[in-house]
Amino acid sequence: MLDEPPQFSEAFKQTKGRLSISPSGRLVAVVVQYRLTIRDVESLRTVQVFSHDDEVSHVEWSADSLYVL
Repeated sequence: MLDEPPQFSEAFKQTKGRLSISPSGRLVAVVVQYRLTIRDVESLRTVQVFSHDDEVSHVEWSADSLYVL
């Protein structure tokens, strides 16, 4: 079983690795094309959704976890 590749959900595949856990460990920012979704790490409940005119190619948090850059 150790030789099997990890299995990822289709939703995760669409992020193309564009996600970032906040330094506080409480939130995760997930990008799919033009949409940035902030979720609670424990419940995966959506906290906030943002849309952008251009495709988002990178996501990171400020050191205090208050802002997504």
